[in-house]
Amino acid sequence: MLDDARQAVNETVEELSLMGALRHLQSLEHRTELLEAVLHFYCEGRIHAALQQFKEGLATLGVLDQVTSNPQTFEKIFLQDTASLKASDIVGLFQPRCRSLPASNRRRMEARTIAFWEDWLLEVEGGLALPSPLSMSSFLPQA
Repeated sequence: MLDDARQAVNETVEELSLMGALRHLQSLEHRTELLEAVLHFYCEGRIHAALQQFKEGLATLGVLDQVTSNPQTFEKIFLQDTASLKASDIVGLFQPRCRSLPASNRRRMEARTIAFWEDWLLEVEGGLALPSPLSMSSFLPQA
């Protein structure tokens, strides 16, 4: 059985090395450590970059601070709610802060961007967003 495990490791040396999980098997207990290292890579390592990008996106809009300071409020949205998500639900979560001076060109651009965001949400809700029809829940993580 140990020889079979060693053979399997030899067949996947490159992959295990890239994962940082390559180990010499001296016993079957080492096989368990190897499996844990591979699982760690897949369960935590591979999704780490995606989670970081998701958090950065939420932080850009100021949502991450709200999620971390009010987790109970967002728990229903991210985990438990079975009702269909609507554009108004998402718009209601955000309080855009324009940082430019009133009546300036930059302020108009900020207001236009917010309007485009809200229009896009309505298009998604109505099944008109391209490419291919999107749903409101398709851009939020699935539990």
